[in-house]
Amino acid sequence: MNLLKKANLMAVGLLLLFAGCKKLDPYKDLSKITSTSWNPILAVPVAHTEFGVYDILARTDSTDLVIIDPITGEIALTYKGEILSFRAEDLFDIPDFSESLRFSLLDLGPLPAISYSGTATSSETSSLLIEPVAGMEIHSVTFKSGSLDFSFSTDLKHDLTIEIEIPSLLVGGAPINESFELTYDGDVPQELARSIDLAGAIGDFTLDGMTVNEIEANYSITINGTGEEIVGTESFETSIGFTDINYKNATGNFGMHSLGSYSDSILLRIFNNAIDGYFELTNPKIRLEMINSFGFPVEVNLSDLKTVSEVTGETFVLDGYPSTISIPYPTEFGDDRSYLLELNKTNTTNISTIITPVPKYFHFAASGLANPDGPPVTPNFIEDVSQFKINAEIELPLEGFAHGFQMVDTVEFDFSDDVEEVERVMFRLIINNGFPIDLSAGVTFVDEDYTTLLTPTIGIENIVKSGRINADGLVIDKTEQITDISIERLDVPKLKHAKYIIIRTDAETANGINGDIVKLYDFYSLSIKLGMQVEGKLNF
Repeated sequence: MNLLKKANLMAVGLLLLFAGCKKLDPYKDLSKITSTSWNPILAVPVAHTEFGVYDILARTDSTDLVIIDPITGEIALTYKGEILSFRAEDLFDIPDFSESLRFSLLDLGPLPAISYSGTATSSETSSLLIEPVAGMEIHSVTFKSGSLDFSFSTDLKHDLTIEIEIPSLLVGGAPINESFELTYDGDVPQELARSIDLAGAIGDFTLDGMTVNEIEANYSITINGTGEEIVGTESFETSIGFTDINYKNATGNFGMHSLGSYSDSILLRIFNNAIDGYFELTNPKIRLEMINSFGFPVEVNLSDLKTVSEVTGETFVLDGYPSTISIPYPTEFGDDRSYLLELNKTNTTNISTIITPVPKYFHFAASGLANPDGPPVTPNFIEDVSQFKINAEIELPLEGFAHGFQMVDTVEFDFSDDVEEVERVMFRLIINNGFPIDLSAGVTFVDEDYTTLLTPTIGIENIVKSGRINADGLVIDKTEQITDISIERLDVPKLKHAKYIIIRTDAETANGINGDIVKLYDFYSLSIKLGMQVEGKLNF
């Protein structure tokens, strides 16, 4: 029975004309498949299947198909994608910054001496400046991580006590106030390095509201003489640095800042195999959901919205849509704001016709601008989890018409048995169609180099007729059609060399050439029975 097994593969390939057979179930009534004109040795059922809209249209991805009206059962295809997204780290970071000071002996107080055993204290205040990009103003920072690094060096042969206070930098709720000791042990230079973990620290960079991007450090340096000499050329050097800073949040004025330009495409999988035809959906919708968790307003500029045909390279540009959109923003940490823009046939001029050329991609381009109206009245804010994104959803209600809509698919095939004993192979399709779609098709058997071997023509040109529809485009009754596909004795040996079946289909909605509109509903169905006759000598 190996011949039967191989022949079944061709039958399954023919079923791919109707988006693939989801289930195979033998049936027993074979009386209609016999013929008085020839006497078959074997007549067998190959498949009996019934499937609906989901089985046909959700073949690639079932998540594309949704019911948009649960009362009527009207359905649509939806395609989703993220076309723009940037996060806090894409917009703003705090670079390492530090301040170094050098105190000469004159700054420190004591005079040169052969032996010094006294005490001298000097004080100094310095400012540490952040240098953010694009003129951003930093008012406050809550640190997620990072370190405050201190280093000291002196060639004095005496003990030093260094006290550093940073009043506007709170760690554990209290201002930084650290004391460090350099104890002379006979060697110079004396050096010391220390670090403080800034996780959870809060910094005010406004100097009591008088400036921005700046924080002050107060130094107190005390020399305790050890009896060693003071030559007069000695000095003391110190450095304070903020290193590897990550913020939990920050406030300030982030300026009229470009957020960059982005472009992306969404694959319209319904047109994956389409190569030609006129296809018009009369009520498509494009939804753009814009979500902003940055604490500043954003202006979005949409551009270059178009469909793209992969076959011809042609583009079809959407016209009439609002191109500049102001996005609201949150006023509290942890919040976000969203804006939904729906583009449809009421606020665009040609949204239905840009779907007409059976495109494969819908292309988007967008750019963003922070604080489009200039400096904010209240400070902006940003969090480490802040983001701005635009999610796109294309909804294609299956309402419209199509004609000359051509698709091509290729399936593997193997019929490697001893074909010399086979006189004829015939397939019979019995189809009950409850869809408002006519379908004609052609099948070509090719070898491994895709050279044509055989193209059956009898009975295959018009396989499926549309179900009977009423004036509202609704199918009210199925139509039945029986089609025989015969491979004669002369052509049977060609099957042995066939490696693929190329299936070409032409589809048209009922009276689509005249623009009659139809709709697809979730209760539509199509049933197929497939049988096979093999005439010849079979070796069991």
